[in-house]
Amino acid sequence: TATALLQLFRNNAPVFTTRVIVGGRGRQTPEFEASIESVLFNPSWYVPPSIATSEILPKLRTNPGYLRRHHMIFRNGSVVQLPGPDNALGQLKFEMPNPYDVYLHDTPLKHLFNLNDRRQSHGCVRVQNPRQLAALLLREPIEAIDNAIALGYTHREFLANPVPIFIFYG
Repeated sequence: TATALLQLFRNNAPVFTTRVIVGGRGRQTPEFEASIESVLFNPSWYVPPSIATSEILPKLRTNPGYLRRHHMIFRNGSVVQLPGPDNALGQLKFEMPNPYDVYLHDTPLKHLFNLNDRRQSHGCVRVQNPRQLAALLLREPIEAIDNAIALGYTHREFLANPVPIFIFYG
């Protein structure tokens, strides 16, 4: 059984811990360090070509309404899922530029956090309590995070100071 957790430290002490979903077998989340620079509210999901080719396009061949039902469109040759509560990224994406294009994000699939083996993603890291994390990173009350989500459109808030993140297996 793999324990997958996110911990936020301040002054060398943990101030927040939550469960995460990480990459599954054959799609393991890479080990790396980066800095969280911003929070994207109500993100669109630009489906990686590998996922579009192996998972979405085959469904589209047998089910022509698949894109519409999942709030997806074709844009410039890519499959894009529009913002909303059913978006694969949920309502919050934590942006941390890195060579792997891995990021932290919300998810509509909350039941996955109850699994013992939380190696269920394609490589990005889904966060169980993203609103609380956003509030801590942006140093705003959770109500401000909820209000920013409720605006309904995609917008970005930069952290006053980027926060280092270390993804590793122990």
